[in-house]
Formats: sequence, structure tokens, C-alpha cells
Amino acid sequence: VIAALIFIQFSFMCSWSVLETITSPLASDEFNWHVQECNLLFTFGGLVSLLAYVAFVVASKWVQDRYLILYALVVCFIGLMLMIDWTKLLWFPEWIYLPPYVNRFVAG
Repeated sequence: VIAALIFIQFSFMCSWSVLETITSPLASDEFNWHVQECNLLFTFGGLVSLLAYVAFVVASKWVQDRYLILYALVVCFIGLMLMIDWTKLLWFPEWIYLPPYVNRFVAG
């Protein structure tokens, strides 16, 4: 079970690496952001990652590793889903309210 969770975590990290590669052009096209805004986004993301790492180190003293890995997978999945612009899909129902895409993108 742990090996499977580690493999899935590795897959999510690869998707985040791809996302980091396309973030600057995507943010430039979608939000008219420049290098400064993208740098702030990555800096804030790095700080959040550092805080999450510290939280996991502290939590690992009381919580089993498999639950921490599972929690990380859920958070990564939610983050990736927030970064998709669902309103551009043709089948997206118009009655569902979503916050502006820029807010979901930054939160993701």
C-alpha cells in the first residue's frame, strides 16, 4: 500500500513539475501577468511548501506515514482541480457558480 501511495505521490509531483513549466505562459495569456507576478506566485508557493514540509515533519510524530501521504495526495488533487478553468469546457453547467478563475488558479 505504501509503495503504491509513493508511486502516486511521484506521479502528482511530475504533474506539478509540468505545471510549473507552463505556469508563466498560461498566466501571461489568461491574466496578462508579467514576470514579477509569476515570481510572486512561485515565491508564495515555495513558502507554502516549506510550511507544509514543517507541518508534515511535526505531524509524522503522531500520524502514520500512510495517512500523511494520503492527505498530501488529496491536497495535491484538489490543487490541480482548482487550476483547471472548468468554465471553458463545453459541457460545464452554467448554473454552477465558481469564483473567478484567477482566484482558483492562485489558490490551486
